[in-house]
Amino acid sequence: IGVVGESGSGKTEFLKAVCGIQEMIPGITKGNILYNYNNSNFNMYVKNKEKYSLNSDHKKIKKDLIGFIPQDPKSFLNPYWTIEQLFSQTYKLSNQTKSFDDFLMYYLKLGGIEDGGKFRNKRPSQLSGGQAQRVMIALVLSKKPNLIIADEISTGLDVSRQKHIIKSFENIRKEIPDLTIIFISHDFGFLSH
Repeated sequence: IGVVGESGSGKTEFLKAVCGIQEMIPGITKGNILYNYNNSNFNMYVKNKEKYSLNSDHKKIKKDLIGFIPQDPKSFLNPYWTIEQLFSQTYKLSNQTKSFDDFLMYYLKLGGIEDGGKFRNKRPSQLSGGQAQRVMIALVLSKKPNLIIADEISTGLDVSRQKHIIKSFENIRKEIPDLTIIFISHDFGFLSH
């Protein structure tokens, strides 16, 4: 799904509502954000009197179902940890049957990094913008979310890097066909691809 709009049009507010980041949604008078969770509909917000507020179980939905790829991945990746350390946290939280090395290499490759061995001991500050973006994509995928929200992921990347990101998502769609991805952007060209 592509969500396009100019600066100030409400894309970020929409993102916050879908993710359950925003406690109160000003100006909203009706509507639902429903997730299929454990074979039943879960509404992210509930209406109390005339205001909407987050459902008390919203953190479980965010943790289990939603992955978020920010516009500036370097600000979200712990600068003191290596790529290997970042992925080890996800690996510990998941029930994996494969080794950590296989887990790391699989998700780095799925995120668009062909030679993951060269990246495992690097820190986020040692990565280019496009490399950090692909590491972030891989890290989010390693959580196995049902929904990924990609916020302005093409911003600041040159055309060749944008094409690489598009190719990565084409491969992701082939590997995980049931994954829902929402791209938020002001770039019509990027979204049309």
